[in-house]
Amino acid sequence: MKDDECDTVALMFCRRHVYEHNGGEVDQRYLDASGDKSVRLKQHIHETKEAAHKLLGSLLKMARNIHNGFHEIFPPISGPIKAYEGKNARMAKLDQSGAAKPPELKSKPPDELARDVPDGSDPA
Repeated sequence: MKDDECDTVALMFCRRHVYEHNGGEVDQRYLDASGDKSVRLKQHIHETKEAAHKLLGSLLKMARNIHNGFHEIFPPISGPIKAYEGKNARMAKLDQSGAAKPPELKSKPPDELARDVPDGSDPA
């Protein structure tokens, strides 16, 4: 992403604070954090549809960059991957043999459930 696009995303995240915590009214924290010279203290800010679309497009780029480069940042560890594959292979083998099937659970009708409660009251 280009620097100006990153700056816009950072500014919009600062503006999010104003919307979330101040109902859209600019506070000193926003002015200090953002460096935004287009607004004044106590001014109410608004976003255009175009600004929202631009932000969403930038966020999508960021998400794609993270997704595409994730394993460069966090290289996969082979041990857990092999353990997971081994577990899946064992479960598949058990499924084929039928040995892994749990017993059928049958629910009781509500009147029978009430009889299981010691004082006879409704369990719900």
